Amino acid sequence: MGRRSFNRVCAISYPSRVEGWLDVCESEGELTRKHKTLPWSPLYCVLQQDEQSFTAYCSEEISLTDVLFNEYPRVRLDRVRRPAKSLWDGPPTLPEEPEDSDTCPMDIALNTTLYSELDTSYEKACRRGSAPATPILGQKQQQQENSTTSRLTNFFSKRSNPLKRTKSVTKLERTKRGSGGLRGSRSHESLLSSHAVMSSIDLSCTGAVGVAPVHQSVLGRRHCFQVRGGPRGERYYACGSRQERDLWIYSLRKSISPNAEHTRHTDNSLKMWIYEAKNLQPKKKYFCELHLDKALYGRTSVKLQTDLLFWGEYFDFPDVPDINVITVNVFREVEKKKKRDKHMFVGSVKIPIHEVTSRIFSEDWYPILSEKASDSLNRNGKEVIPTLRIKCRFQSTDILPINVYADFLEYLKNNYKRVCETLEPVIGVKAKEDIGQALVLLMHAQGLAGAFLTDVVALDLLRVGDQRLTFRGNSLATKSMEAFLKLTGEQYLQDTLSAPINEIIQSDRDCEVDPTKASGSLQRQQASLRAAVRSAWQCIYESHKHFPQQLRTCFATFRERLQQLGRQDMADNLISASIFLRFLCPAILSPSLFNITNELPSARATRNLTLVAKTLQTLANFTRFQGKESFMEFLNDFLEQEAPRMKEFLQQISTRPEHAAPESILDWAGYIDQGKQLSILHILLSESITKLPEARQHELDPLQHILDEIRKAKESNNFMQHMPHMSTSHTPTENQENRNPDDAAMQVQQQQQHQPIQHQAQLAQPQHAIVTKPISAERGIMRGVLTPSSLEKNIFRYNDPTVNALLQQQQQQ
Repeated sequence: MGRRSFNRVCAISYPSRVEGWLDVCESEGELTRKHKTLPWSPLYCVLQQDEQSFTAYCSEEISLTDVLFNEYPRVRLDRVRRPAKSLWDGPPTLPEEPEDSDTCPMDIALNTTLYSELDTSYEKACRRGSAPATPILGQKQQQQENSTTSRLTNFFSKRSNPLKRTKSVTKLERTKRGSGGLRGSRSHESLLSSHAVMSSIDLSCTGAVGVAPVHQSVLGRRHCFQVRGGPRGERYYACGSRQERDLWIYSLRKSISPNAEHTRHTDNSLKMWIYEAKNLQPKKKYFCELHLDKALYGRTSVKLQTDLLFWGEYFDFPDVPDINVITVNVFREVEKKKKRDKHMFVGSVKIPIHEVTSRIFSEDWYPILSEKASDSLNRNGKEVIPTLRIKCRFQSTDILPINVYADFLEYLKNNYKRVCETLEPVIGVKAKEDIGQALVLLMHAQGLAGAFLTDVVALDLLRVGDQRLTFRGNSLATKSMEAFLKLTGEQYLQDTLSAPINEIIQSDRDCEVDPTKASGSLQRQQASLRAAVRSAWQCIYESHKHFPQQLRTCFATFRERLQQLGRQDMADNLISASIFLRFLCPAILSPSLFNITNELPSARATRNLTLVAKTLQTLANFTRFQGKESFMEFLNDFLEQEAPRMKEFLQQISTRPEHAAPESILDWAGYIDQGKQLSILHILLSESITKLPEARQHELDPLQHILDEIRKAKESNNFMQHMPHMSTSHTPTENQENRNPDDAAMQVQQQQQHQPIQHQAQLAQPQHAIVTKPISAERGIMRGVLTPSSLEKNIFRYNDPTVNALLQQQQQQ
């Protein structure tokens, strides 16, 4: 049986085998501040979606056992293959194979030099000869395929020598033996012990097991998620990027509830700012912990109370459960010499959830209440209650089955250009931001993000006309472009700017060059600013080598469209405004909002970052310092010198590569919840369309009818009655220039389907997604039931004596 390659799989079709290296941390009980000190271990995690099992192995080679019995696609999520750390004394001896290798797992030489420091009772029983029998190596396949014995012996059928108890051999002896044959082992049963399978979670208990992202402030690591409801307490996993984490969460949830998108469900999210506090004891350090119904979800940094106690930190909590109250606990750090506990509880703020469920953010000063009355008294004995300024919004989105939105989705795909052009003059900035973000996510999931952005940007350019105002306003085009940049360029941003930004923040240099504000040597501070600007610009210039392919394609489409419109002269300004004005420079100004830093920089560092961003933006605009910014004129020579390199950089990031880059699973957009985005758009467009004059409302027909049908389905909760029926004579589309050449033939084929419900379900699938494969009945998997067939497919479970009793019991039944 051949080994499936990873790099050819660019989508996650259900069911699949999803795998990759993750850093794993395990703890009992709820999250606390002590979780930052818990140990993390790299484990190779395997999700069997059909069997609803999530298993962590000590090494990749040990996990290959399941591949023999798995006919479903294998999807590799980690970006870099990490070698297994020495969880055993013996070094890993398995050679890394190329991803496109077709080598059979049976040809891989097992690492038999590995052994555990602690022997289990089962291993001891194996050496005494009293343990259950294990398969004998070297036997040929003589029984039928469904026989348990043949399943286990097939794994070793190509090896002629049985495993023997022996000591680990030296490198010279291994060289003499050559590459063929098995090496000696201390105990082959150790490969089948609980040390090989570190943990396994049964995902079949719907409602008992949950998956959710974890904020980086809680565990001190980025891109983490947790699996709740396991038999051994909470388990936390750290990924290499946000895309990798989102794909793991999507895959796990798909395994837990495969048909969630076809049922009515609710999605909750909370966005929150912790700004500042007043009337706390001065010259003390404070921090806050955010709890949702007593569960820890986030933590601010530690700040010193001086004239102002300001955090200014933003928290975004997606996928939160139904909650009743938001609690913010305030703590004060104390000296270790005085008390054992390093943190002292000051008081808490409790916000009922119904007070922050409006469409707009709620901002207020909330009292910090404490059980001790003495904490609220000042020196004069008067009562002074400390307060905390918080801004937050809790959103609960009611999502109908995806089939209900079929007509709505098809209408938006064909007429988004007309919708944006009609609604642009009558909606506010906040509505533009929400509509633009939802449309970008939806079109990205459908593979139309580049075409959508090109159309709305072209409308914006034709409306403005003046090159100097390119992307300067708050329009649907600018808000959509910002959303797409954050969606596809987050990892690029961190890889590019983390080093220069952290260097500026951590250094003591002063880059103030305004004579009215400078306090030191102006010449030395000018040299410091020049060096900081040059360092940041060099990192940006060299980043074209790993510029995201999706952004490169989008910018290349911008150039091609402007050439068609005869406005090639605007290409550089448009691309520089997109990448610098809307992405790179805002990230330098506010690195905490782009997840580059965890907290707000100091006042001096913020000023230094502001001057660096100002210089880079001036370079991207191809202008010079003058007038009110005459104190920056000493950098004009730098701007003149680097202008050609800026043009070169803009050309490089907007040119299609000669050879198409291989697609990556991390670029797959199928994990986006299209039902959620359609539900949000239904609410936003229903409100926005009423602001149009009645005559202009009819220009969007049949949008109003589609929105009414969805509203009736939501109110009646009868989805079959209000199930959309796609019309063969649809409204003429306005986005034909952006559609794929095969779309027309695809639509004709879809209209000939005899099953309308199945047809509507297909509309929600991305254009590049793999069709879901049905689960074979021969797999022997019953949801929530551990069957003999499923046990036999895992060599580790089969050799585990604790499973034998359950296996026999299941067979007797």
